[in-house]
Formats: sequence, structure tokens, C-alpha cells
Amino acid sequence: MAEFRSNTIEEIDEVPFLPDLLLSGYQADPVIAQAYKTLQATFRAGTTRPFSWRKHQLNQVILMLRENIEAIAQASMTDLRKPRQEIVAGEVGLIIQRATRSVAQLDEWAGDETVPLQGLQQNWSATLLKHPKGVVFVISCVLITPPSQCESLFAPPLA
Repeated sequence: MAEFRSNTIEEIDEVPFLPDLLLSGYQADPVIAQAYKTLQATFRAGTTRPFSWRKHQLNQVILMLRENIEAIAQASMTDLRKPRQEIVAGEVGLIIQRATRSVAQLDEWAGDETVPLQGLQQNWSATLLKHPKGVVFVISCVLITPPSQCESLFAPPLA
């Protein structure tokens, strides 16, 4: 019978930088590569494991958004010509709301879970351990196109 085991930190660390896997000959920007390595080192050190650390990070996102909501709104109004209320309530407000809910529910979502078993195994004790496996490094890329170049694309559906 095969023995179940989870990946060790060393095995996870051996996974190459994702762009190197996907694009042969691609060289990641040194700043991005260093940021990714820093995230991996932080994960390997166990810094991100405690729920208290994760909740603190979410609370810091909430605080950052609340402290900078006017600057975010002004930048979006200037760059994207969006109404302030749409930005505050429809975008920033939703992020704050979701982060707040995540803080409140993190223990439930990420906590270990007892798994009921059936048949001959019903007297056994099984627990699903929801431990993080590694880091995710999201890089957002925004393409900016002048409205004059988009009008012909948006005109037919709006007509």
C-alpha cells in the first residue's frame, strides 16, 4: 500500500521560477526574481504559517486602503474618468469588505477539519490538514490604450 505524505519545504523549494518553466529562454526581471526569492524565503522560514500573521497582513491591506482612499479615488478619476462613488463603493469598498470577511473567517477556512469516515473506517480518526504549500506571486500588467483607439471597438456593441 502506498504511503501518503505531503511535500516537504525542500521539495517545494525545488520548483523552478514559473516563467522559466513556461517560456524557454525567458529571463525574469532581476527585481521580480528577487522579490519572488524573498517570498519563498519568508514562506520557508515559517513566517506566514500562523493565522495571526495572515490576519495582520489582511488588516494591513484594509488600513492601507482606508488611509489612501482619497488618493486612489483621485488617481482613478483622473486616469480612468470613473466617478468617485464607483471607485469608493464599487471597488475599494468591496476589497475592504472582502478582506474584513476573510479576517473573520480565516480560522474556519484554513483550520484543520475532521473528516467523517464510513464503513469499517468509521471508528478511525481522520483530519484534513489545510497547510499552505508555497507562495503565489501575482504580477499585474495593465495595458493602456488611448480612448481614440478604442472608440471603434466599443461603438458597435453600444449602438
